[in-house]
This record gives sequence, C-alpha cells and structure tokens, in this order.
Amino acid sequence: MVKLIIISFVVFIFYCLDNFSQTIPKAFVLNDSNYKFTDWDENSPAGTYPQSMALWQTKIKDAKLEDSLDSDWVLPYNLSSKSRINGVNYDGLVFVNTSLANDSAAFNGAAVVAINTINCKNIRIKWKCFIKIPGEREYSLELLYKTKNDKNFIRTNQIFRSSNPDSMYQYFSYILPDSINNREEVLLCWRYYYSGIEDAGSRPQLGIDEINIIRDITDVLDNQPKEIKLWINKNKINIESAEECIIEVQIYDYLGRRVFAAENFQLFAGNNEINLPSMANNCYFVIVRKGNYSFFEKLIEY
Repeated sequence: MVKLIIISFVVFIFYCLDNFSQTIPKAFVLNDSNYKFTDWDENSPAGTYPQSMALWQTKIKDAKLEDSLDSDWVLPYNLSSKSRINGVNYDGLVFVNTSLANDSAAFNGAAVVAINTINCKNIRIKWKCFIKIPGEREYSLELLYKTKNDKNFIRTNQIFRSSNPDSMYQYFSYILPDSINNREEVLLCWRYYYSGIEDAGSRPQLGIDEINIIRDITDVLDNQPKEIKLWINKNKINIESAEECIIEVQIYDYLGRRVFAAENFQLFAGNNEINLPSMANNCYFVIVRKGNYSFFEKLIEY
C-alpha cells in the first residue's frame, strides 16, 4: 500500500512538471530603460529567446484562447515544415500552426514578455502584427497580461485577426492600468490562437514585431500615500485614506507575531477596515508600503 502511494505521488509530480513547465523569463527592469523588440535571427540557437521573452506552446491542435499553454518552444527557428516558430530577422517572429507538430514540440503558442514596473507609471505598449502567409482558417494574435498574483491572464481586446480585410499588418497601442504599476513581475502575453469556425483549410502564418514598452518614472512623492490615518476599533484596524491605491500591509501584535499580511491590499478613498483575530492585547504595530515609500505606526486602544 505504501509503495502504491509513493508511485502515485511520483507520477503526480511528473504530471505537474510536464503540464506546468513553461519558462518565466527574467523581468526587464523598466525603471532602467524602455523595452524594445525589433528582430529575431532565423539562425538563433534552439532554446534561446529574445530578451526577457519566452515562447510557449500547447498540446492542443487549433487551440482556442481559453485552452492552456503548457511547455516551451525549444527547437530551431528556421524550420520549414509542421507547426513551428520562425525567426524572420528584421520582421520579428512568426507563428505557424499546421495539422502536425514537430518532434519534441507541440502547437503554438504565445510570446511572453516579463517586465518589472517598480517606480514606473503610464506604461504604454506598442507593437505590430502581420500576416506572413494568409490561410483559410481564422487565427488571431491578442495581447493579454497578468501579475504573478493573478491566476489567469486578463484580456485587453487588442486583437489582430487573420480575416482582417483591410491590411496585411496592423499597429496597436495600449496603456496598462495603474494597478500594474510598481510590480516586480508583470507578464505580457501575445497569444496566437484559433478564433474561427471553419475546420478545414490552411492556417495563416501570423507575426509580431516592433514591440515597444514605454513608461514614465514615478517621483518618490507619487509613491507616498496621501493623508492616511490608522486607528483601532475593537477587533478592527481602520485605515482612512484620501485616495484609492494599492498598498502592502503587515500587522504585528505586541509579541512580534504577525497577525495580518497583504501584499496587494486595495485601499479605497475613505475608511477601510481590516478584521483581526480576537485581540489578546490592545497594542499593534502596522507597516504600510507603497512602492519605495513606507511608514510604521504603533496603535494602542485605551
């Protein structure tokens, strides 16, 4: 019985590794400079990626947007048959799906860029999508994003469809919401997926190029929460704020035990309440952080 449990556990571990093995690229620090992707050599070594980018695949042929991605593209970028990701030099990257996957590969896919947005605001993304070779089935390239705390990617509805009758290429521009500011890791995902209803015919080759991520630098004073007041009311910590913002909160009792912690606490303008466990004492220490700014306050209920 014990042996069976161990075998089952090992099988489960290998299943997880097989199904959740995408590379998360090292985040590009936007505070240092803007991000730019403009080319990818077709002779780039297998298993390498553009700066702060990873390329993901799925086992599902003609995967739709809601289908999961589960592995990395690790083959060369100059293949000419089956499903593949090609480098097209100064035209960037091209996703190609067919009815067959290459050996040790799967079906496409996505280009995922990781960015660090600490001290950044007004983050704008600009990029170009294009059709390299048209196809009879409709495929799309869409920008999604998520933080490391989000379970799923969030849609932007910035979609390039292969059935677009107006042009073989299209330029896009999108401003990320303020909730993405001051994050150590944000993933931007350009997802290539089947968006049509026809089950027959060739699949289009769609490309992405000229990715530019531009930001403004946050002043230190911008990070400072405005007019925050803290007080205890029975088993609650009250935080009164003059503005809506995201903060980090940690609360300790007088023995140094942490009784509450939230990395991304939504603070609304007005009064906000944090419920605590039954108070064994009337003395608490509260640490509030927003970006690089932080303050500490000791609260005592008399």
